Amino acid sequence: MAPGHVLILSKDEIETSGDAAQWWHQEVLSGRAHLYAKTIGEYVPQMLNLQALDYISFNKGCYMGQETVARMRYLGKNKRALFVASIDQPVEFEIGQDVYVALNGNRRAQGKVINFSNYQGETAVQLVLPKDIEQQPIYINQDDDTALSLLELPYSLAEN
Repeated sequence: MAPGHVLILSKDEIETSGDAAQWWHQEVLSGRAHLYAKTIGEYVPQMLNLQALDYISFNKGCYMGQETVARMRYLGKNKRALFVASIDQPVEFEIGQDVYVALNGNRRAQGKVINFSNYQGETAVQLVLPKDIEQQPIYINQDDDTALSLLELPYSLAEN
Protein backbone atom coordinates (compact mmCIF):
# COMPACT_ATOMS: atom_id res chain seq x y z
CA MET A 1 0.00 0.00 0.00
CA ALA A 2 1.04 3.58 -0.55
CA PRO A 3 2.14 5.51 2.56
CA GLY A 4 -0.90 6.89 4.39
CA HIS A 5 -3.15 4.83 2.12
CA VAL A 6 -5.31 2.16 3.73
CA LEU A 7 -8.30 0.12 2.67
CA ILE A 8 -10.82 -0.93 5.31
CA LEU A 9 -13.41 -3.59 4.55
CA SER A 10 -16.33 -3.52 6.95
CA LYS A 11 -20.06 -4.11 7.09
CA ASP A 12 -20.36 -0.99 9.24
CA GLU A 13 -19.97 2.60 8.13
CA ILE A 14 -16.46 3.85 8.84
CA GLU A 15 -15.41 7.43 9.53
CA THR A 16 -12.75 8.42 7.00
CA SER A 17 -10.27 11.22 6.71
CA GLY A 18 -10.20 12.54 3.15
CA ASP A 19 -12.58 11.99 0.30
CA ALA A 20 -13.00 9.45 -2.47
CA ALA A 21 -11.36 11.72 -5.08
CA GLN A 22 -8.26 12.10 -2.92
CA TRP A 23 -8.13 8.34 -2.31
CA TRP A 24 -8.44 7.56 -6.03
CA HIS A 25 -5.78 10.15 -6.92
CA GLN A 26 -3.35 8.47 -4.51
CA GLU A 27 -4.24 5.08 -5.97
CA VAL A 28 -3.40 6.27 -9.50
CA LEU A 29 -0.12 7.77 -8.27
CA SER A 30 0.71 4.48 -6.49
CA GLY A 31 1.34 2.76 -9.83
CA ARG A 32 -1.04 -0.11 -9.07
CA ALA A 33 -3.12 -0.70 -12.18
CA HIS A 34 -6.89 -1.11 -12.20
CA LEU A 35 -8.34 -2.48 -15.42
CA TYR A 36 -11.66 -1.77 -17.07
CA ALA A 37 -13.60 -3.43 -19.91
CA LYS A 38 -11.58 -1.62 -22.59
CA THR A 39 -8.23 -2.75 -21.17
CA ILE A 40 -8.92 -6.27 -19.85
CA GLY A 41 -7.03 -8.86 -21.85
CA GLU A 42 -4.76 -6.26 -23.47
CA TYR A 43 -1.72 -6.64 -21.22
CA VAL A 44 0.38 -9.36 -19.65
CA PRO A 45 1.08 -8.86 -15.93
CA GLN A 46 4.62 -7.52 -16.48
CA MET A 47 3.26 -4.68 -18.64
CA LEU A 48 1.37 -3.54 -15.52
CA ASN A 49 4.49 -3.86 -13.32
CA LEU A 50 2.95 -6.64 -11.23
CA GLN A 51 6.37 -8.31 -10.88
CA ALA A 52 7.77 -5.11 -9.31
CA LEU A 53 4.98 -5.22 -6.71
CA ASP A 54 5.58 -8.95 -5.94
CA TYR A 55 2.11 -9.79 -7.26
CA ILE A 56 3.44 -12.56 -9.55
CA SER A 57 4.97 -15.86 -8.50
CA PHE A 58 7.62 -17.16 -10.87
CA ASN A 59 8.03 -20.30 -8.76
CA LYS A 60 4.44 -21.48 -8.41
CA GLY A 61 3.32 -23.47 -11.41
CA CYS A 62 -0.07 -24.26 -12.89
CA TYR A 63 -1.98 -21.00 -12.91
CA MET A 64 -3.75 -19.45 -15.85
CA GLY A 65 -1.25 -17.62 -18.03
CA GLN A 66 1.75 -19.01 -16.12
CA GLU A 67 3.58 -20.02 -19.31
CA THR A 68 3.25 -16.55 -20.82
CA VAL A 69 4.30 -14.85 -17.59
CA ALA A 70 7.37 -17.09 -17.22
CA ARG A 71 8.33 -16.69 -20.89
CA MET A 72 8.18 -12.91 -20.58
CA ARG A 73 10.47 -13.02 -17.54
CA TYR A 74 13.03 -15.56 -18.66
CA LEU A 75 13.23 -14.68 -22.35
CA GLY A 76 13.15 -10.92 -21.76
CA LYS A 77 10.50 -10.23 -24.39
CA ASN A 78 8.52 -7.63 -22.44
CA LYS A 79 9.00 -4.23 -24.08
CA ARG A 80 6.27 -2.29 -22.24
CA ALA A 81 5.61 -1.12 -18.68
CA LEU A 82 3.19 0.97 -16.66
CA PHE A 83 4.25 4.57 -16.01
CA VAL A 84 2.63 7.39 -14.07
CA ALA A 85 2.44 10.90 -15.50
CA SER A 86 0.78 14.16 -14.54
CA ILE A 87 -0.35 17.52 -15.85
CA ASP A 88 -1.18 20.65 -13.84
CA GLN A 89 -4.71 21.01 -15.16
CA PRO A 90 -7.86 18.91 -15.13
CA VAL A 91 -8.03 16.69 -18.23
CA GLU A 92 -10.63 14.03 -18.99
CA PHE A 93 -9.26 10.91 -20.62
CA GLU A 94 -10.93 7.89 -22.09
CA ILE A 95 -9.68 4.56 -20.76
CA GLY A 96 -7.69 2.93 -23.57
CA GLN A 97 -7.03 6.29 -25.27
CA ASP A 98 -3.77 6.58 -27.21
CA VAL A 99 -1.01 8.95 -26.10
CA TYR A 100 1.72 10.22 -28.40
CA VAL A 101 5.40 11.12 -28.57
CA ALA A 102 7.17 13.20 -31.20
CA LEU A 103 9.26 11.06 -33.55
CA ASN A 104 10.97 12.57 -36.59
CA GLY A 105 8.69 15.61 -36.53
CA ASN A 106 5.49 13.56 -36.35
CA ARG A 107 3.45 12.37 -33.40
CA ARG A 108 3.10 8.64 -33.14
CA ALA A 109 0.92 6.64 -30.76
CA GLN A 110 3.25 5.11 -28.18
CA GLY A 111 0.98 4.04 -25.38
CA LYS A 112 -2.46 3.89 -23.84
CA VAL A 113 -4.23 5.35 -20.84
CA ILE A 114 -5.01 2.74 -18.18
CA ASN A 115 -6.40 5.07 -15.52
CA PHE A 116 -6.57 8.71 -14.54
CA SER A 117 -7.63 10.94 -11.71
CA ASN A 118 -8.43 14.64 -11.39
CA TYR A 119 -7.83 16.13 -7.97
CA GLN A 120 -7.36 19.75 -6.91
CA GLY A 121 -6.60 20.99 -10.42
CA GLU A 122 -4.07 18.26 -11.25
CA THR A 123 -4.50 15.15 -13.38
CA ALA A 124 -2.56 11.96 -12.68
CA VAL A 125 -2.50 9.30 -15.40
CA GLN A 126 -1.38 5.68 -15.59
CA LEU A 127 0.00 4.78 -19.02
CA VAL A 128 1.42 1.67 -20.62
CA LEU A 129 4.42 2.82 -22.66
CA PRO A 130 7.62 1.34 -24.13
CA LYS A 131 9.99 0.44 -21.28
CA ASP A 132 12.80 2.44 -22.89
CA ILE A 133 10.78 5.66 -23.13
CA GLU A 134 12.96 8.65 -22.43
CA GLN A 135 11.97 11.62 -20.31
CA GLN A 136 10.14 13.48 -23.06
CA PRO A 137 6.72 15.03 -23.46
CA ILE A 138 3.85 12.59 -23.76
CA TYR A 139 1.18 14.34 -25.82
CA ILE A 140 -2.47 13.62 -25.09
CA ASN A 141 -3.47 14.02 -28.73
CA GLN A 142 -1.98 14.66 -32.16
CA ASP A 143 -3.38 18.16 -32.58
CA ASP A 144 -2.05 20.37 -29.78
CA ASP A 145 0.91 20.67 -27.44
CA THR A 146 -0.85 19.64 -24.22
CA ALA A 147 1.64 17.22 -22.70
CA LEU A 148 2.06 15.00 -19.67
CA SER A 149 5.26 14.77 -17.62
CA LEU A 150 6.43 11.36 -16.46
CA LEU A 151 6.72 10.91 -12.69
CA GLU A 152 9.04 8.62 -10.79
CA LEU A 153 7.37 5.35 -9.85
CA PRO A 154 7.12 4.57 -6.12
CA TYR A 155 8.85 1.20 -6.80
CA SER A 156 11.72 -0.07 -8.93
CA LEU A 157 11.32 -1.78 -12.30
CA ALA A 158 14.79 -3.34 -12.05
CA GLU A 159 14.62 -7.13 -12.53
CA ASN A 160 15.54 -9.29 -9.54
